[in-house]
Amino acid sequence: MGMIGGGPVVRGRGPIVRRRPVPGSAVRAGGLLPTLRPMNSTAHTAVDSGRATEHVLNFAHEAAARSAAEELAALGHLLVAARVADERARAWDGLPAGWWQVRSVAAIVGDTDDARHWASVRTLVRVDTVARRHGGFTSGGSDGNRASMLGGFDRAGLVYEAPAGRPMPTMAVAPSLEVPVPGWTDGGSYTRSDLVDAVRAVARRLYGDAAGLPDNVDWLFDDDCFGSLSDRDAEFMGRLCEAVSSDGQACDIDADSVEFVAALAADDHVPAAERAHFLYALLKSATSAHLYEVDMMDRATALGESSEESADERAVRLAVQARVPALLAHWDAEVDAGRLLLAALATLVPESAAFVGPRLALLPAPAETRRADVIRLIHALLHDDQDDHGDHVADALDAVARWEGETAIRAATDADRRTVALAMLGDLVSEETGPTTHRDEAHRL
Repeated sequence: MGMIGGGPVVRGRGPIVRRRPVPGSAVRAGGLLPTLRPMNSTAHTAVDSGRATEHVLNFAHEAAARSAAEELAALGHLLVAARVADERARAWDGLPAGWWQVRSVAAIVGDTDDARHWASVRTLVRVDTVARRHGGFTSGGSDGNRASMLGGFDRAGLVYEAPAGRPMPTMAVAPSLEVPVPGWTDGGSYTRSDLVDAVRAVARRLYGDAAGLPDNVDWLFDDDCFGSLSDRDAEFMGRLCEAVSSDGQACDIDADSVEFVAALAADDHVPAAERAHFLYALLKSATSAHLYEVDMMDRATALGESSEESADERAVRLAVQARVPALLAHWDAEVDAGRLLLAALATLVPESAAFVGPRLALLPAPAETRRADVIRLIHALLHDDQDDHGDHVADALDAVARWEGETAIRAATDADRRTVALAMLGDLVSEETGPTTHRDEAHRL
């Protein structure tokens, strides 16, 4: 699990799919362009940032690859090449023999980081849509210095090169300032010793003495194991997270450890900030199959593979769902950040809507803020089965995607709206709870 609170990790059952971590905007399934978040009316001329993005698209047939390459050229990409994937590319992207790849470089232009970020999101949505329309999928992708990308571009199979001196595309408007939102209380200060003692107490309560501990956490009672660690509680949390994860690094708890993590998340002696970490880990683990399905949908469709929930993922989800009611019983004892995480977990248990709905409305979230839209999405998920029109989740997802690029990119897929919402919920909530779940990491937005 590495550090609880890391960004989204795309796990693969088979070839690894590398998603691009890009921030901010919104799209309906199958849409081409994001619907931008609220803008002011100030027009901006193009400012060349010297940046670019490189893209890889995969297709079963030459005709599809060449048609996609023509579309990318029409969209303004600087270089576009189409060729049969060589052995190295097939191994890297998990492609069958005879598949074709389209590679391209697109300029990113904007006068601010925010404008350039929106330009990147638009480009990624367009590229994904082109690949999907022609029965393919994207893999890889990178952002970097444009001169370096153009100089290092493999021109084999080159089908288009933009004329020198061609005007760069512009961002027509600039984003308005976001309304400030109140900060979260952190539940007070604590020492590393407080945290270790609380975790050990939970382990004793569940498993008895050290002899009864599962192998993955038996080191908790070995004082020597802390000798190489610094005084930062983050290092202790890092080792604990690795111990209860399914793969030692991603934020996925194995089914056997759900009981332990849920107990830590509900223990009043565990500091509130760390309880939030455990709640986040439970939420991410229970929704990992949703994220996998969304990110693998285009690939699975093109290759005839399955992106359905695995037996292990189902076991974890059911184990987490079974503990949600007990976790909700601690609502009043939680700080607001913890309550937001609890509300997100409650979306996995439809029966909890009556309890959580009225309490969700009391969380501090000024109108026209990202936080308000995240809470709106949680509310829509909680009441999804009571929605006669069936579009409340889709509307709420679009609202959130105005602020969040990863959501915008995934919302543009053909995946079910509820699946997309659950796939992104952990990261959306963790961004809102701020340092509580991302204490040692820079925010993506």
